[in-house]
Amino acid sequence: MLIVIWLSILAIQIALLVWVAKDAKARGMDGAILWMLLVLCFPLLGLILYLLTRPKGDTAPCPNCTNKRLVTSVRCPHCGAGS
Repeated sequence: MLIVIWLSILAIQIALLVWVAKDAKARGMDGAILWMLLVLCFPLLGLILYLLTRPKGDTAPCPNCTNKRLVTSVRCPHCGAGS
């Protein structure tokens, strides 16, 4: 039973790291890897800090590459295409 709990916590941590990386990239943040490391080392504090400091706004698919990006961004952080 302890192994199941441990694996569940590990799976949640990995999912959180993936979400932070994708969200930071979609919002055009340069330090996505640093945010991932902060969330890895200090999960709750890192997530709270990330949520408070990330650029605000809605994300939408880029018409060029279909990856998510901020609606207000001039260029897509994935493919570099303009609005």
